[in-house]
Amino acid sequence: PDQPDVANDLAAHLIETHDFDAARAVLETVLGAHPEHRRSLQNMAVIEDWAGRSDRFLDLHRRMVAAEPADAATHQALGTALLSRGRLSEGWAEYRWRFRNQAHRGWHRGIGLPLLADAPLRGRHLLVWSDQGLGEQILLAGLLAEAERQCARLVFACEPRLFSLLRRTLPGVGLAPITELHTGKVDLSGLEAQASISEIGPLLRPDLAAFPRHGGYLKPDPARVAALRARYAALPGEGPVIGLSWRSINVLAGAEKSIGLAAWGAILARAPARFVSLQYGDTAADLADARRRFGLEIFSDAGIDPVADLDGFAAQVAAVDLVISTSNTTVHMAGAMGVPTLCLTPRVEGRPWCWIVGTATSPWYPSVRHVWQSARGRWDDALAHAAALARGVQSV
Repeated sequence: PDQPDVANDLAAHLIETHDFDAARAVLETVLGAHPEHRRSLQNMAVIEDWAGRSDRFLDLHRRMVAAEPADAATHQALGTALLSRGRLSEGWAEYRWRFRNQAHRGWHRGIGLPLLADAPLRGRHLLVWSDQGLGEQILLAGLLAEAERQCARLVFACEPRLFSLLRRTLPGVGLAPITELHTGKVDLSGLEAQASISEIGPLLRPDLAAFPRHGGYLKPDPARVAALRARYAALPGEGPVIGLSWRSINVLAGAEKSIGLAAWGAILARAPARFVSLQYGDTAADLADARRRFGLEIFSDAGIDPVADLDGFAAQVAAVDLVISTSNTTVHMAGAMGVPTLCLTPRVEGRPWCWIVGTATSPWYPSVRHVWQSARGRWDDALAHAAALARGVQSV
């Protein structure tokens, strides 16, 4: 206890080896002598998260905030914890602290417009910008239709690759490339306030009851969907067309959200079915290995570039009967279009703030079903469960 950093490093190692009981014993000793030791509180929170003790998990995050009440990152972590437990009103308020964190990529800095804060949307001339990755931009784009109905004018600054999809879906919303907000190339005249798109969340989604049921809010190109559906229907074999994605390239949590294809035997044994790769990035080695291991072909469509052509990727996702994917952009794209999806969801490390712990379905995406990881480093039972669910899927 007189060397809390050393003891905490030991506890972290024990967590890595899945020895949670021993790690808890070490941390209880440290925190008994140093109740505000931040890294020990963080590691104890990880243990309680894995144990499913939500009240203790949240209490530890609140203790960290109480110990460092001015620290923006600590408040943001509490916000993420609350949002993942469905405690939205309190969670949004804490999550907002990230804009005080100088390490956070906040596009509001340098834009000569006041922040919206909690002001109502009605009649506003508003600039909304995205401050997170592509998946979160797709997720939160589900708020834009309601925001547009309330605002007098709405401009959304986002990833330019989304423009085709968003123009087709929301023709009344102005679009601007997020990377040019500070170049003087974006016309901000007539706008009176700015907000991150996630700041619309507290106004339109203050609690779980505020989520509407929907069959998808993004509109893929119908001609491309029809052409791809016909192409996949002509693949050898029979049964539903199942799209697969197994990897995340997230810089911070990609490893925790990825499952190598070598582990997907239970799903690939689902028969009859045709499998289509929805995985972005270089997949040649993965697909060749799956062919050797399982003796089947996962079709890779050379006509679709999921990175450069998001409109084509959306059409591809919309053309399959079922998506089975790790928690990545593919799940967001499928859920935003109402495509039936099984999401292999990390239980703790790598879990996004938008997935509500312990729930089978997502309030953000009614078509997405969570298949939760059961234990740290283990996916075999989740994959087996997903395979069992996939057997009930029929061709469209």
